[in-house]
Amino acid sequence: MVRCPIEVLQAEFKSSEHVRDLFVSYSETLLSQVQQTVACNALHSTEERMCRWLLMMHDRAEGEALPYTHDFLAHILGANRKSVTVAAQALQRAGLISYRRGTIQVLDRIGLEKASCECYAIVKERFDAFLTPPSTAVQGNTKGRGKTSDT
Repeated sequence: MVRCPIEVLQAEFKSSEHVRDLFVSYSETLLSQVQQTVACNALHSTEERMCRWLLMMHDRAEGEALPYTHDFLAHILGANRKSVTVAAQALQRAGLISYRRGTIQVLDRIGLEKASCECYAIVKERFDAFLTPPSTAVQGNTKGRGKTSDT
């Protein structure tokens, strides 16, 4: 986790158009995720929503194991526990996940992506675009680092 004093952040925000643009872009990206999640919750099955959520958490996790109970997933997905259990059983039978006592293991990420609704790909694409440095960013500049071909 990165932290900085709020006064420093406020000063940078006031003085840097680039920092303001980053904050606006992040806010728009986060809002688009919230809007997509609302639509997803209204339109897609518990199983599809569970796949989406597991993929999002898998993207952020270190390793394949995700420490989630069915009760927790039911709360996060806005579903009842029985629906989550049925969805988890279907995903396990399909060989996409395994679960045991509050731990879900992703076994087939590509299969999980196929079983998910399109909402995962839409949100991921938006966040990937946000995290990709703009073409104006300096990349690959090694001047001053070791020997160059003209020395």
